[in-house]
Amino acid sequence: MPRTGENIYKRKDGRWEGRYIKERVDGKAKYGAVYAGSYREVKQKLDKIKHELGRGRQAAGGREAVGYRKGMAFRSGSHAEKIFRQQI
Repeated sequence: MPRTGENIYKRKDGRWEGRYIKERVDGKAKYGAVYAGSYREVKQKLDKIKHELGRGRQAAGGREAVGYRKGMAFRSGSHAEKIFRQQI
């Protein structure tokens, strides 16, 4: 069963770290991270990145992302495309 919730943690150095899935390669997730001084700042950054990923824009890593839609990760780009076509 997949984990639910947010990947936001306080680091030993006092900063907050938020992780998100940038892409999936051969079924394996490639993660990106954002850092900030407070939980709220990290949450805002993650929301912005996930919103951009949901629109099909390029993530901070420079690769085009197709894996998010309203915070939900898809198994493949073809599955995401099928869902998007149904929504239109």
